[in-house]
Amino acid sequence: MTDITIGTVPGVITSTKGPIIGIMHQYALVGRGHSIDSPGQWEWFKHQIDDKSIHIGGKQQIKTADGYIIPMSIHNGLPRLSICPPTTHEFDTLPHVVLTQVSTWDPTGFDFNIEDTDDNWHDALEEHKLHPYHKLFNKYGNYKRRVTAQFSQTIMQSTNHDFENFVDHCIAHVHHLSTNPLSDIETFYDAHEHQIATTEKPCTSLARDPDFKKLQPFFGWISPDHIKKTFHHTTQLARITTGTLLKKVYKSQNPALNVIQQGEPVATDKLYSDTPAIDNGSTRCQIFVGMNTDVVDIYPMKFSKQFVNTLEDNVRFRGTPTKLVSDCAQVEISGRA
Repeated sequence: MTDITIGTVPGVITSTKGPIIGIMHQYALVGRGHSIDSPGQWEWFKHQIDDKSIHIGGKQQIKTADGYIIPMSIHNGLPRLSICPPTTHEFDTLPHVVLTQVSTWDPTGFDFNIEDTDDNWHDALEEHKLHPYHKLFNKYGNYKRRVTAQFSQTIMQSTNHDFENFVDHCIAHVHHLSTNPLSDIETFYDAHEHQIATTEKPCTSLARDPDFKKLQPFFGWISPDHIKKTFHHTTQLARITTGTLLKKVYKSQNPALNVIQQGEPVATDKLYSDTPAIDNGSTRCQIFVGMNTDVVDIYPMKFSKQFVNTLEDNVRFRGTPTKLVSDCAQVEISGRA
């Protein structure tokens, strides 16, 4: 519609303090159909509008700057406001409440293009969201997944020496306990004694460099030396979520990459004492030494299995080491560690 006259109209509106005369400036005088109110035009005049349904947590009301509360109805998903033309007596006796400004209404005053802002605006929104890692700590700041020294669960190897079936059985057992924590079903395995030869070396994994010449089509046919340097300065062996849709992210989708890095290998060992500590009764401690900086951290322990707790504390305080060097004690090379 074009060439519509703009004017001022009054209307009788019901509020919590009784009927009022709403004065609405800068309204389109079409002369037919229902009146259409712009929430932005009202809010620009400092009124508070909550046009959400009560069924989804809204209030269905308008709170004017004068303190009047105007209820609304929701019909077919749209907010409705009951307004009727005033009589001469109503116009002269009822209080007048101005709902929109007298000067020319310019809707472009609300314009705000997110694409024109810098990344700081997005980062500010991220700070107000509950990070998934916050669920790992209780209200006192204690880590919920720490190893409890007073509790242990031992699953020993069954008589069936098929290693793959045994691993599958262990995984199924743990999954059953995690999904049914109150279940009375318990599984027991026969003990199996074994010894580790002192000459056996610890297992290591090595990453093999790709054929950089074959990767040239994916890097604009630059030289293999430049491709090799690119691989050297980027993260390798990091898994990402499945999917082909690329998204702009501000933190790595691999949680391990969001942890601070210590930047050096760390050596660790355990010391024992026959005299318990005065403050907490500890009889042993775990020592972590940075192999480049010689920075030493010592953590007291009462039980050897608390090594995992000390490792977690050291990672949170110093960062993740490039590798952990130890004498291959079982607790230090366990899957949990």
